[in-house]
Amino acid sequence: MSVEPAKVNFSIWKGATFLKRLTLYTDETRTAVRDLSGSTAYLDIKDKPDGTVLLSLTTGNGGITLSDQGTIDLKITDEDTNLITWKTGVYDLIITDELGDSDAIIYGAFKVRGI
Repeated sequence: MSVEPAKVNFSIWKGATFLKRLTLYTDETRTAVRDLSGSTAYLDIKDKPDGTVLLSLTTGNGGITLSDQGTIDLKITDEDTNLITWKTGVYDLIITDELGDSDAIIYGAFKVRGI
């Protein structure tokens, strides 16, 4: 895939469901990159870069859904956000295609409100 990761900061509310849809485009024509449905992804929120994982979203645990239209849906349930005890974290989102090639898609900070 070979894309340059974008910095995207998220703010979430403790006790509320977090839903975010991202779409990967090839360029300014807004054509979806490709079918992502055969890929896997993970997003680890850590206390600091290369630190302890605070929360993990994956295609395996239902926190990330990839589509054939180039969309990436991120979800943290209200039950999970209610359990958060930290106020800030950093993350990166990695997608691995069916050939085993991985790319960082986005990275940034997670800020938790309502704590």
